[in-house]
Amino acid sequence: ALHRKKVDILKEDEVNLPAAFSFRQYSFSKKQERVIFVCLGILVNLASDFVVLEKMMKKSLVSLLRSCLQQKSKQSVYMTLCLLRKSTIFDETANELSNERCDAIPKLALLMQTSCNTTQQEIVAILFNLSFHPECIKMISKQEIHSTLVKSLENRS
Repeated sequence: ALHRKKVDILKEDEVNLPAAFSFRQYSFSKKQERVIFVCLGILVNLASDFVVLEKMMKKSLVSLLRSCLQQKSKQSVYMTLCLLRKSTIFDETANELSNERCDAIPKLALLMQTSCNTTQQEIVAILFNLSFHPECIKMISKQEIHSTLVKSLENRS
């Protein structure tokens, strides 16, 4: 089923990202991005079991998800955000994301500028989970996304 109900909301196939976000280390074909989407969907379904998610975290899942945030496909980015949201309940994830060398929180801030509501909702949930960790709060504050968050929350109500 791969969360088809939520993914069908994402009509356009590609993410409209700011120019600063467009740099990617790797370039994938559409077929390769589709395979990545399917793999991420399987991981999301497997992550519904807490024990399996904990094992995924031990295999450095967060570092893989950071690179998946720059996919062209909205569906792949959405699946990456779903998996990242599930993993943010662990302190290890917050510690890794609050590391100065980690660029995931700045990437989330740039993704927050997209017009897709489902993507923004996932990012808000991730940032909420990370807000319980002081180091993550500092990094979120550095991004100055508070106005974007407020606009996103106002549009939802």
